Amino acid sequence: MDDHRLGALFALMLSTGLRQGEAFWLRWADIDLKKGIVVVRRQLQRVGGALETNDVKTSKPRRTVNVAPLVVKLLRAQKEAQAEDRLACRGAW
Repeated sequence: MDDHRLGALFALMLSTGLRQGEAFWLRWADIDLKKGIVVVRRQLQRVGGALETNDVKTSKPRRTVNVAPLVVKLLRAQKEAQAEDRLACRGAW
């Protein structure tokens, strides 16, 4: 999975049980790589043919999910790769 562009996302979803819409709306600010946690605040949903963000389906406004060390490693590598891509794009990101 680590050679696929979305491998870290797939590993995160499989290991944590995050719903597709929750995982797709995550931002790096929602992921604490030092603590190995993800805070799920919002989700992406298709409503009437359009994509919208909504609060998560739980009774709490957010939830915290523990992330396995192997997945943290994959996420770190993904974050570094994205930073390199941004530099290569020179502002066209």
